[in-house]
Amino acid sequence: IIKDSKQIQKNFKKIIYLLSISLFAMIVIVGTAIYKQNAAKNYMEPLSKDSLEVKTAELLSGPEGAFLFRYHTTNPFKLLTFYVTEYQNGKLVSKREVGLMDYSDYESPKEGIIALVPQFDKGFIRLIEADNEVKYSTEIPILEREESSEYSGSAAVSIQDQENIHYNNEQSLIAFLYGKNGIPTLPIENIEAGEVDNFKNGYVYYFSVEFDKK
Repeated sequence: IIKDSKQIQKNFKKIIYLLSISLFAMIVIVGTAIYKQNAAKNYMEPLSKDSLEVKTAELLSGPEGAFLFRYHTTNPFKLLTFYVTEYQNGKLVSKREVGLMDYSDYESPKEGIIALVPQFDKGFIRLIEADNEVKYSTEIPILEREESSEYSGSAAVSIQDQENIHYNNEQSLIAFLYGKNGIPTLPIENIEAGEVDNFKNGYVYYFSVEFDKK
């Protein structure tokens, strides 16, 4: 009887131990799921060409179409800045700020849309930013002092997937390429790094964005 009692106690302790491990594992799994659900989500992503927003924008754009990006933030920011970097024949020509949205005096948006609409025949690229606080639009001249008819090729390369927003850091959006004798294959990562040496006969307009907490 004593042996049976000890065996029962031993088995009971094993059961309690196994239940404790299972309960702990369940707490970890549930806790991780809750953390992921509530964790800060700051990202930007390109909108599909099949999306209603892009199709609507393309109705108002030229033959080169429209390129739209959506951003989502849970952490506030104060400044939203856009830059364009221009390369000619594989060489850096200029980099300049082409848009600045200041949210210092009110709450920054949780979501917004960024649109780039190339108008090759009119000689500019239109940049649009729209959110619940700000509506901004500007035109960036392209191929200045050049005959656009000489540039038979054009292409656009952009981020392809959802990208995390890294505050206080400049990040890629899209680059537009115009060439006289074809367009080389240039991933957006190469253009971001300034690696455009093999594009000897054309222009590159690289657009980037920065979400600033300062």
